[in-house]
Amino acid sequence: MDHTIQNEIRYREDLNEKMHREKLSEDELMWMKTHREYSPFMGYPYLFSDIISVKPNTLYSVCVENLSQYNCKIIPNFSVSYGKGEIISEKPVTSLKSGKTYKKPIRSFSLLFEDADTSKFTFSAELGLMTIKYGCFVYDQNQKITIFRSTDARFGACAMLCEKVEDTYIYRCKLPGEEIIEAQSFSVKITEIQNGI
Repeated sequence: MDHTIQNEIRYREDLNEKMHREKLSEDELMWMKTHREYSPFMGYPYLFSDIISVKPNTLYSVCVENLSQYNCKIIPNFSVSYGKGEIISEKPVTSLKSGKTYKKPIRSFSLLFEDADTSKFTFSAELGLMTIKYGCFVYDQNQKITIFRSTDARFGACAMLCEKVEDTYIYRCKLPGEEIIEAQSFSVKITEIQNGI
């Protein structure tokens, strides 16, 4: 692990501690939302959230493919990291703020693979930053029910590993209660749209 990553992890820990005592400044909030977050439970290189950097104010086509080997619903989440930007999905999606929406600009949505193993959307952002997280449905032995867990909810058992191959990011996901991380995965291919915005 290089010094830059060490410093980022340490700075995030300081800001998380500070949040319990006082309000963060706008610059501090912006930093929190524009830098990847590593799992404090599993450590580097396991991610709670990844940040993909592309050209600012440029339109991209994003293709997400489910690579999972198990019949478990993993749910990637995509959002504009900070500032202005928009995502437009080719299929109806559920947005946190807008509910069910179709071909309308949104800032964040979760993708549930159902009928198809691939899904596409367009992305553009003022800062050129996209945040990626993931969630999953797992059976809780103690409560005897199926529940949703995600990296966004800060549950220590959820984490991602990322590998970049050319213009494609491959995310391998760890499920709560499982040590295997290879089998649950999805890929994100990002292609610039010529003559975009």
